Order: sequence, then structure tokens, then C-alpha cells
Amino acid sequence: MLTELNSTAERNIALFENRIQTASSLVDRAAKIADVLQKEQRKMESVDRIYTELGHSRTFEPDGDSPKPVLPVEPVDFESMTARDKALVLHRRGESLDAISTRLGMSRGEIELIISLHERRH
Repeated sequence: MLTELNSTAERNIALFENRIQTASSLVDRAAKIADVLQKEQRKMESVDRIYTELGHSRTFEPDGDSPKPVLPVEPVDFESMTARDKALVLHRRGESLDAISTRLGMSRGEIELIISLHERRH
């Protein structure tokens, strides 16, 4: 009977150790995911700040029927942006949907969707 209790205790200890190891790996994975999410949040805040600055720096000149936006003075690191961000920047600069879709290699519908979703959020 003592041998049987000892065997049961060893099995229970092994199960606990296994669960502790699993929980530890899950905590490590959650920490990595949290780091990635924090980096993405900082990136999105940066992108939002750029869009806000672009929106504030965009002025219109009276020029007949339709106002034409004046490009912002400060440079934007365009090549490191996502396709979504590029589409929004080009739209804010006053480029046509066809020009944006050609430049980015996307369909006009994709560009319209990106812009409409962004405008709905803001």
C-alpha cells in the first residue's frame, strides 16, 4: 500500500510539473504578444500623429471651382509605410483614386474602401 501511495504521489508531482511548465510557456508567449502589441500601438499612434499633422498642414487655395490641397512641407518616410498608410497619405495630398491605385498596384475599389473606412473612424 505504501508503494502504491508513493507511485500515485510521483505521478501527481509529474502532472503538476508538466502543468507548471505549460503555464510558464503560455506566460512567456503572452509576454511576447504583449510586446508586439505595444510596438504596434506605438506605430499606430505615430501614424495617427502623422495623419493629424498632415491634416492640419493641408491648406486650400481658392482656385475656381475646386480647392487644391497644398502639399505639406515636412517629408514623410513613404517607403516604410504600409499600403494602407501610403494610400491615405496620397489621398490627403490630393491625388486621384486612379493615380493612387496605379501607383500602389491596387484596385480602385480597394483604395476607396481604405479611405472610407479611415474617414468613418475619424
